[in-house]
Amino acid sequence: MEENEKLEELTEVQDAEANEEVVEEQPEKTSKLKVLKEKIKETDQKNSSVWQAVKYFLCAASAGLIQFVTFTILSTVFDKTGVTASMGKMWFFGEMDKSLFMATTIALGLSVLWNFTLNRKFTFKAANNVPLAMGLAFLFYVPFYPFQTWYVGTVTGAIRDAIGQPDATWPSIIAEGTVMLINGILEFCWQKFVVFRMPKGKDVIPGEENDIDSEEDKAE
Repeated sequence: MEENEKLEELTEVQDAEANEEVVEEQPEKTSKLKVLKEKIKETDQKNSSVWQAVKYFLCAASAGLIQFVTFTILSTVFDKTGVTASMGKMWFFGEMDKSLFMATTIALGLSVLWNFTLNRKFTFKAANNVPLAMGLAFLFYVPFYPFQTWYVGTVTGAIRDAIGQPDATWPSIIAEGTVMLINGILEFCWQKFVVFRMPKGKDVIPGEENDIDSEEDKAE
């Protein structure tokens, strides 16, 4: 009997010690999970801006292609069909052909709509108010549109004067291409920090969850 009692007491002591070890391991495991989570979060934050910029410029490249092709087709058709000569010139922050103004405006409008739609859905995955976001996107062009039209007209005219070919088409294409590069850089900053700006603590893309959170909850 005494031996059985001692055996039972020994078993109880061992079970108690085992339970204490489990309790001690729980906070340690939770702490390790938190550290791992923080490391992953830091890595994600470092890479998110780079990856976001890559996705933006891929979308912007497709929008730029639409703008460039549209502008090239319209300006070439206007020049070849005599529309440019018949429409004459206008003043818009500098003298420029009316046909050049039309080609620039139409191409830019199509590009902005395409770029806004793609970046909202794929780059920034924004769920904010669409009319407000669209308004902010177009607000960027309040100062930039006059600059772009002035730039295209001025650079086109300067190149044509330099080469002595007032009817050449390719100078306007060069002017359009270079201003698109300027536009891409400035518009990325505008969309990231103004149009699709996310509140602090919302850096993670909606819909993406960290599996460590569930493991941590189980551990607790």
